[in-house]
Amino acid sequence: MQKVILLPVLLFLSIKVFSKTFQDTYKVEKDENEVTQEINDLLDKGITFYQRQINYDSAYVYFEKARILAEKENLITLKVRSLNCIAAVHYASHENDKAILISKEILELAKLIPDSYLPGTTYNNLGIYYHEEEEYTIALKYLDSALSVSRQKKKRRLEGLANSNIGMIYHDTEQYREALPHLKIASHILDSMNYHGSGTDIFMAKSLFALGKLDSAERIALKRLRLDEGRNAPEDIHEISILLSSIYAERKDTENQVYYLQKALTYNDSLAAQKDLSQIEISKLKEIRSQQEKELEEIKTNTNTYRLLYILLGISGVILLSIFIARQFKLVRFTKDIRNVQRDLIKHELDKRKKKQNRETYL
Repeated sequence: MQKVILLPVLLFLSIKVFSKTFQDTYKVEKDENEVTQEINDLLDKGITFYQRQINYDSAYVYFEKARILAEKENLITLKVRSLNCIAAVHYASHENDKAILISKEILELAKLIPDSYLPGTTYNNLGIYYHEEEEYTIALKYLDSALSVSRQKKKRRLEGLANSNIGMIYHDTEQYREALPHLKIASHILDSMNYHGSGTDIFMAKSLFALGKLDSAERIALKRLRLDEGRNAPEDIHEISILLSSIYAERKDTENQVYYLQKALTYNDSLAAQKDLSQIEISKLKEIRSQQEKELEEIKTNTNTYRLLYILLGISGVILLSIFIARQFKLVRFTKDIRNVQRDLIKHELDKRKKKQNRETYL
């Protein structure tokens, strides 16, 4: 998305400066003045660190400076935006309790702004945070509120994001039929806005796969793969390639199964180069290499295609690839029961999203 939901993503919404006057103790600036620009610059710098997952501490410093300045100048909208960013840093840093606490404070402030859609943004984020806690009923309640605000205020992007997050919760709880309508709405809205950062299509393809609708799952997965290749998104390409490999395995199309598995391994190379794997992980996960080779040998034949894959597994670089696969998929093994393997893989990917190791963060 994701996870998140997968995980794959699901937090920030763009917040505009409103032109209406707030009550006695707060004011909302009508024009972009010097102070407003300074705050926006601080937020932009923090968002750069946050989006790239470079250094959450640095992101937090910029967001906190923005919050202090907004509070000093009584700029309530920018204060709300700053607090939303701070909550997201706590979420990404596995401090979900703090993210929830701050978001509830934000909600009370946002409700005081006349004719604002900001409460909907915060409802959406609270839905994500409670999804992380596996408090699905509470999460859905907040996301339903976000949907309601999005429709009242005619905020299409918020409507798309809220639907996407609802669909991911249903997917996470294996309610695939319930997930699909929300994911389809989200995909339509976000595609129309040329917004491709969410994992909506990926989760829709996985839900269709889980329901045995292989043709539809393949069509959406291939569409998403072309898109991700065009925007150079290696994590998404890796994820979709694993799904396509599983789809073709279900069809007993071994050639395509191996092709997309090989593609996933290739993209793991670039991903591994971006990750910090500790020596402890390397030592521990090297042990699974031989098992990975045996399991992939099950689909190896005497053709050149399969021989190439087997040779690939022999090079030292694949040790890192195997390590990364094991790390992401909890040592998932490619057994003959492809459907069960895919289910475990999807669950783990959603866990990965929940821990903010994915693209499902919205700014």
